[in-house]
Amino acid sequence: MASAASARQLSPQLEAIRQQLGDSSARAAQMVQSLTPEKLVQQPATGGWSVAECIAHLTLSAGEFFERNLLDVSGLPASTAALKADLTGRLVAWFLEPPYRMKAKALVVTIPVHTDPAKVLPDFLAMQERLHSKLAECAGVAIDQRKIVSPFKETMKYNIYSFFLITCAHERRHLWQAEQVIKSL
Repeated sequence: MASAASARQLSPQLEAIRQQLGDSSARAAQMVQSLTPEKLVQQPATGGWSVAECIAHLTLSAGEFFERNLLDVSGLPASTAALKADLTGRLVAWFLEPPYRMKAKALVVTIPVHTDPAKVLPDFLAMQERLHSKLAECAGVAIDQRKIVSPFKETMKYNIYSFFLITCAHERRHLWQAEQVIKSL
């Protein structure tokens, strides 16, 4: 028997996010499968993260929201209205879109250490599945009415719909970064 969340159809806005998450999963899988384990963890000669570290960073970053239970949608009203990203969410998503407008320093909790090339893709895809499941929970719910505090900067607040937009832009940023690393290898 399907749960109520999985039985609800995604709005066009959430369907677009589902598609973007799927595109990121496919891009990451293609990159990882095209490289040997040695190349996957090889950092560029000019410095910076390896392909594996870029992907692991995405897993760690999204994981912080689940670790802190920031995406709880319980108690939010049902809604069929169009979702609205707040100003902070729109600005952060814009900033994160590739190519870089400027670099930003990653916080310690999201810096990958000892990245296992055999686990980087399965871990990323597992996190993507968690995001897909959370997205399904959000179907028909006014997720733009609940503000969350960023686990990375406590003065930054945005709604749950903005979280998804930010996450998709963040994935595109670091997958683009990983593609630049591949070109330099």
